[in-house]
Amino acid sequence: MAFLPMLVGDSVRWVLDVVIHAVTLAAGAGVFVWLWRMGPVGYRVAAFPAAVATVAGAFPLIVIIVALLLVRKVSPGTYDLRKPEARRWIMAESLMLLVHRSFLRGTLEDFVLPRHLFYRILGARIHRSFFMGGEARILDPWVLDAGPNVVVGAFSVVCGHAIEGNTLLVKPVKLGRGATVGVRCVILPGADIGENAIIGAGAVVTKDTHVPANEIWAGVPARKIGER
Repeated sequence: MAFLPMLVGDSVRWVLDVVIHAVTLAAGAGVFVWLWRMGPVGYRVAAFPAAVATVAGAFPLIVIIVALLLVRKVSPGTYDLRKPEARRWIMAESLMLLVHRSFLRGTLEDFVLPRHLFYRILGARIHRSFFMGGEARILDPWVLDAGPNVVVGAFSVVCGHAIEGNTLLVKPVKLGRGATVGVRCVILPGADIGENAIIGAGAVVTKDTHVPANEIWAGVPARKIGER
């Protein structure tokens, strides 16, 4: 029964993809034509760079507007996939996939300021010293709470949702002050990682797991292996 809601979600993602790209390309083309028709050579020389800048600026702006309309309605809870609350999450998650596949991917993964601004707009509570390695992903930023000096290693995934049968679970994920998540880790919904705790490379912190402060956990599923 979960197939139909997810099929609807894929369809919504496709529509969002087409509409957002069409609007941004149309904006860029409009700027190009407007400057080209101005006449002087200087305007024509500037037409293409201005069109590219318009597309680059319009895309994140539209994504943020759509995100504010959709994502702000997503809150922690347990939902039937066939209900409106779950459909809002499906649309919000579709938007994150759209961004991840766009030219913004490198900007969000490799540069601190754009990443912080984007995730904060989506509702993430992250300190300015929060750091993510390359290719790390936050799937549900609206439920993330990360304190100062938190490090999430490259290729890791922080996920605030789980689908179990026809049920969608959305739960907060907390990373305490000074916590370190190693390379290629998976942090699942409801995880609470304490201050200065370390999650070893490749570990999976399962749903609703509490990692006490100053402990070192590793493995699949993650278990305590030592202390700092």
